[in-house]
Amino acid sequence: MGVKNYNNDQQSSKIKKDALDNEEIEEIAQELIDENPTPEEQTKILNNALDKILVTHRNSRIFLFMLTGPFFAFFMIFKYSIKAVILTYLWRKRKREAASKKLAEENAAGSVPTAAVDAIVTPGSNKV
Repeated sequence: MGVKNYNNDQQSSKIKKDALDNEEIEEIAQELIDENPTPEEQTKILNNALDKILVTHRNSRIFLFMLTGPFFAFFMIFKYSIKAVILTYLWRKRKREAASKKLAEENAAGSVPTAAVDAIVTPGSNKV
């Protein structure tokens, strides 16, 4: 009850997948080019390849979980939440720097005391 072996030679193992040589890859590619398959034949070839992948990974629970819709939804939520956190951080940082620069310019003109500048630049401080 191991992984189905698709190779014809007796040397290959039932558990381990044997890698193809470059010559074998070129032969397979040339066969596909020469045959010029119709869309139905292409679908058949792709289904056969998909079956081989699923047979190889049939005992892998993580692989099967990654093929589910909930995994895709959680992954997309996680990905976009990371992007949102980074963009929010950069936006707040730029906003703080703009406020600091504006207050520094006003302070240079003499209209705002330095304690107010420090309180706005560092939120949460109670210096004012």
